[in-house]
Amino acid sequence: MKTVVLKLDIHDNYKCKKTAMKIVSTIPGVDSISMEIKEQKLTLTGKMDPVQVKKT
Repeated sequence: MKTVVLKLDIHDNYKCKKTAMKIVSTIPGVDSISMEIKEQKLTLTGKMDPVQVKKT
């Protein structure tokens, strides 16, 4: 299992949150997705390739 934490520039905008979740949910190997709006972080856990996550 790997954990990848991404810093996002998302504010309390539903459309931005939905778009970010939709994009990362297509990455193969992602088991769980957690978004913390106040800290502007997106945490992915699973057997994904961190390089591919960064490219996405």
